[in-house]
Amino acid sequence: MTIQAQISDFIIEPTAAKFLALRTYVLSSGYHPYSGALRPAREAWQEEGWGRVLDHIFSEMPNLLVCPFAHKLASTAFRHLGDPTGAESERRFYHACLDGIFATGDGSPERPYRVMRAEDKYEVLGALDREPLLEGKSFQARVWSDGEDRRIEAIAVKGGGELCFDLTDSFEWLRRTLGNLAPSMADRFAGFVLRPHVDDFVELRRLCTASSHYKPYSETLSVADRAASEGSWQRVRDLEGEMPDLLLSPRAHDLLRMAYEALGEAANAAMFGSFYQACMRGILASGDGSVERPYMVLRHEDEYDVLCWLGRTLKMQSLIELDGRAVDEMLLDDGSTLYFDITESFVRAGEGGRS
Repeated sequence: MTIQAQISDFIIEPTAAKFLALRTYVLSSGYHPYSGALRPAREAWQEEGWGRVLDHIFSEMPNLLVCPFAHKLASTAFRHLGDPTGAESERRFYHACLDGIFATGDGSPERPYRVMRAEDKYEVLGALDREPLLEGKSFQARVWSDGEDRRIEAIAVKGGGELCFDLTDSFEWLRRTLGNLAPSMADRFAGFVLRPHVDDFVELRRLCTASSHYKPYSETLSVADRAASEGSWQRVRDLEGEMPDLLLSPRAHDLLRMAYEALGEAANAAMFGSFYQACMRGILASGDGSVERPYMVLRHEDEYDVLCWLGRTLKMQSLIELDGRAVDEMLLDDGSTLYFDITESFVRAGEGGRS
């Protein structure tokens, strides 16, 4: 049966087996869970640029083949463009994708819904009229591996209880993408990107600082910054070869995001944007910037990344010692002070880690 025949058969009768068969096709046909197409498609939808919505969606097929959100956007675009046949076809595909996800489980830890990307979770929650509890801008959630080596996320919902999703597809993709890392570090970082949590961040810090590659005072980021300012994006891409030294560096991942955007590789740009967000959330979860709970960073550039994220401006910086820890005290232009624990980089410098 051709793939088009499989799609037609699935839309007519969306079973778990047919959904999983299409999912297998996507996995073998350039699957990229951090594809950059959905964000510009959403932005085009907000701007009522209906033709651009369709361009973004269909340029990412078959990657978005079983993504409900993609078909919902496409249906809306066709309707506004005066194409009722296209709108109805995409509407049916949207509901078939949701039914396919629902057929894979019941949302319990034992039978989680199988999804291929974050947007799928939002569509399931919306279809079930379940509102997630939030921690800041993120879901209240926990991620774990079960006995079958699946990666499961449980999202707490209002009214009590939680819904569980099988994230194994995106987790395995991330783990393969990070193949230049040691397996234990790749596993931990992949899980961290899926659900940034301070425990994973602390363990990743331990793995990074234990590595002989950790050189907190190297000039690597400065060189990449200069290359970016000159528009030398291929040189910026050299940062990918600097892992695990820069694995938790927000600056490194943001520079790589900018490089791939400039080079027209939206999918990789979106991936490194996700890495940047995860690293920032890890640092911010490690403390509150007070003298009692300073933010934990691995290099001085991280401190300035945090200030930029928070929209703060440095006025004066001092190195102090607190309970045997090396801490940067940063006086800001509004009179407030933030503290950063730089002990690991300070110790490595004393061991000759400035090269």
